[in-house]
Amino acid sequence: MNDEIMHEVHAIKDGLAKKYGNDLKALLASLTANEAKLATAGFEIIAAPAMGAFLASSTLQRTRFIHR
Repeated sequence: MNDEIMHEVHAIKDGLAKKYGNDLKALLASLTANEAKLATAGFEIIAAPAMGAFLASSTLQRTRFIHR
């Protein structure tokens, strides 16, 4: 990919992977700790929507994407 935004995204991803030794559990622990610090500082932490929110809501949508 020659897109400079994608290069930047990949560089950030590679930097995070190197920082945490490619350990997703360590990355998640760091993110959780940072969320706790922000919550303590008074920031509102908004939970991610439930996975059900992304499911197709109509019969047409469910059948349209069933074979992909």
